[in-house]
Amino acid sequence: MATLITTDGDSSDVEALQLEQMQSLVGGYIEMITFSDGSLMVCNETGKLDGLPRNNVATEIFRMKLRGTEDWIAGDAIFYSRAENDRMQEE
Repeated sequence: MATLITTDGDSSDVEALQLEQMQSLVGGYIEMITFSDGSLMVCNETGKLDGLPRNNVATEIFRMKLRGTEDWIAGDAIFYSRAENDRMQEE
């Protein structure tokens, strides 16, 4: 299971997703950010350009994983732990 993190700070578990489902959840084309620990975040590729609101919870996770960055996540995001990402890759 992955975790959907919405811009209002809520989170919920989501089952393994296909491309179209991920696009639907983040509201557009996806960008996949793989972190050095093997975890993964999926967000809207053009979220900032489209004026989507800042996702503070996803941004906090993003900055913890990529220390030193000032970048931020716009719109809803999906987070996969390393184990979840490994499982997704096997499917």
